[in-house]
Amino acid sequence: MTAIEALLANVTTADELAAVSAALAAVQADVTTLLEADAVINQPVTITNSANLEYVSSLIGYAIDDPNVIVNGAVTINTTALTASETITANAIAGKIRTVIGNVAVTAAVALNLESLSFINGNYSVSGSDANDPNLATISGSLTTDYPGDQ
Repeated sequence: MTAIEALLANVTTADELAAVSAALAAVQADVTTLLEADAVINQPVTITNSANLEYVSSLIGYAIDDPNVIVNGAVTINTTALTASETITANAIAGKIRTVIGNVAVTAAVALNLESLSFINGNYSVSGSDANDPNLATISGSLTTDYPGDQ
């Protein structure tokens, strides 16, 4: 920031202004790169009712361009008591979880979207319905499933 302020203090020509603009563009590119990196949530993530869904949605952005997250804590998602629109939000949030340093417990009436999940450093349990977790490569603990159909 000090370098940019120094450049601005001495701007007297169009070429000097172009140099300042280039410096600002480089800073913006660095900031964008940092913001696009995975975010870290340093607490457990629990989605089981409207109140904690609202809270978790303030921690994990779920728009398409929001970053995937690393959760440093357990993840518990149970969509059975959520409304249809809340389940859509829970699925969007779940789809942003990439890594979990802790146990993951999922209970859902229909498959939960965990498409970004690739690593669980703990146990993984899925009940009620299968989970959409095609990128899950590593579970350091045990896997427990309890739902009808092929397992």
